[in-house]
Amino acid sequence: MESKKKLFPFLILCLVVTTGMMMATANITTINSNSPRVAGDVPQPAFKHVLKNDTIKVESLAWDGDKPYTLNWDFGDGTVIEDGNEKETHIYTENGTYIVTHTVIDSDGDVANQKHDVNVKIVHYDDDVIVIDGFTHLAIIIPGLLALMIVGIKRNTKILSE
Repeated sequence: MESKKKLFPFLILCLVVTTGMMMATANITTINSNSPRVAGDVPQPAFKHVLKNDTIKVESLAWDGDKPYTLNWDFGDGTVIEDGNEKETHIYTENGTYIVTHTVIDSDGDVANQKHDVNVKIVHYDDDVIVIDGFTHLAIIIPGLLALMIVGIKRNTKILSE
């Protein structure tokens, strides 16, 4: 019973922190509302994204407002897709922090957007060398040298024991 008492404040803290993070990342802005609205009539432009290396995949999770929607995507590097699809893919060419903006326009012309910051770190793969942010790591040579060191240690150990 004592361990449950200690765990409860921790769970409450986790709930508060998670709720705060969700509220902080939900950066939704209504830009234009053309007609008298009833609660829930303005589109909600939520989206999710997955960033792997230089490629981002986004998916609109828009709701409310009057369908059909026009979906616009701005990837923050000059690439803008107007009247795009629910799911889009984009490839970045440079490292950096970009603001991805998802704009939803409903059939009444109401506009809202949501923004996510993405931090792009491009990793280039070349046959024997991996380059990350300008640093070169010799992926083949280092393990090879390590193998040679182990063989040398085994040989020296054998010679010394004779």
